[in-house]
Amino acid sequence: MQFTKMALMACVIILVLSIIMIIVKMTNEVWWEVLLTKSMKLINLIVVLFVVVLPEGLPLTVGVSLAFTTGKMFKTDRILVRKLDAPETMGSVNELLVGKTSTLTTGLMKMSQFLCEDKQIKNTRKNTLLHCELSEQTLELIKESILFNCSARIEMDATTYVPVGDATEVGLLRFL
Repeated sequence: MQFTKMALMACVIILVLSIIMIIVKMTNEVWWEVLLTKSMKLINLIVVLFVVVLPEGLPLTVGVSLAFTTGKMFKTDRILVRKLDAPETMGSVNELLVGKTSTLTTGLMKMSQFLCEDKQIKNTRKNTLLHCELSEQTLELIKESILFNCSARIEMDATTYVPVGDATEVGLLRFL
């Protein structure tokens, strides 16, 4: 109970200081623009602070903050979130595969070209890693780097070998 009283006092102090700041800004700038922009932000801040102070307001706070962030995501990045729990779910995602058009991909990565020894080498059928114009020492370093710094592995399927693991690392194994 004492914590709640202290938190409410802090909210009142923040409210008073914010009103003083608005009044000071109104003297320096166009008063009605400052009043409209700053007062809306102040009201939002005070409501959020009061709701956060009360333990029963936590679900409401989470909902308001998710709604605010999804709105901001749409304004700045044009990301449309239809369900408010989607950003919360996305917070648990470690890796997200996105193509150059910002669409989710299937995770089948492929090495198309690379730059090494000041040469840009396209990975085509006839010009693979083993049949390109790199020195043998560089080829060995590339192979070792991929194999020893990769947590993906190759497992035996019913009839074929299948690389398993992180999509990027599986793409590098397929490149070898």
